[in-house]
Amino acid sequence: MKRIGLLIVLSAIYISCLSSQGNGTYPTFDLEIDGETREYKLYVPEDHDGSEAWPLIFNFHMLGSDIDNQIKISEMYLVADTAKFLIVYPMGLKVLFKPYSDFGTSNGWNVPDLNIATHDDVSFVSKIIDDIFSNPSYNIDLTRIHATGISSGGAFSYYLAFMLSNRIASVASVSGPMTDTLINYICNPVRKISVFHMQGTNDPAIPVEWVLPLKGPTEYWAGINGCNAIPDSTQLEDIDLDDNSTVILFDYTGCYQENEVKLYRINGGGHTWPGGWTDPTWNLGTLNNDINASAEIWNFFKRNPHPNPWVEIPDTAFLYALIELGVDTNGD
Repeated sequence: MKRIGLLIVLSAIYISCLSSQGNGTYPTFDLEIDGETREYKLYVPEDHDGSEAWPLIFNFHMLGSDIDNQIKISEMYLVADTAKFLIVYPMGLKVLFKPYSDFGTSNGWNVPDLNIATHDDVSFVSKIIDDIFSNPSYNIDLTRIHATGISSGGAFSYYLAFMLSNRIASVASVSGPMTDTLINYICNPVRKISVFHMQGTNDPAIPVEWVLPLKGPTEYWAGINGCNAIPDSTQLEDIDLDDNSTVILFDYTGCYQENEVKLYRINGGGHTWPGGWTDPTWNLGTLNNDINASAEIWNFFKRNPHPNPWVEIPDTAFLYALIELGVDTNGD
């Protein structure tokens, strides 16, 4: 990938999109974490009255983007309005993207081997859960807290599958990479977890020579979950004949305790959220309209609650310290 392509991406997505969509509200919250003020928005559909526990979905923005862009790109509020779940949109801090560090810092997520930063975003997510759960205005189901995002936000969702699987039930990544170094030298999964990956074959923003190949993330998680090594494949209906793309679903069956591992390969697709929104001037490639990523992600999350959200995992701050010192956290 040419550097100018990524530069266009980073500069374009700084443009702020519409701040609120859907029939609900977007209260904004601040948290003080390690001396820094962190922000998140919570989408609360109109029908939410707190009388029953609703699922909570984290939706993380891409590198160089923000909360309002992610609201518009994913259009997940349209699904939440009818499916009855809350959406939390956290705001990332400045990170340095390792492959193109000479571009400087951009809003993103601290994922080892992807970005360079000192703040602990895993702790940030955990404290958001605590903050929402303790708020008497909301009633969240602790067995149905999930994470998704696009690009760097999708990569961070994978990182949460490693680091916060005691609280996160399942994860879905849209155009979010996972590096070989992360899984071989930095992290071991604490538990088996259901994983969903959606990726375009013509993605202009991911340096394909640097991350796992297209099926890499799902093949890895299929192995962790004891799924069949060869997935079933289904060509989905080409509903939009004008979007110059099609979709094949690869389903890794036979997984441990009915866990799921799925790959949606968007043939001809770009660095976009299928069925959502993109600005054509961003030059992020083709937007597929044969499927709706937000609807597919919700259906996946709905089938994959947390088996035991109170299992303890190692302290993330301690693991960060070990990683910074170059200690092998795999225990070898």
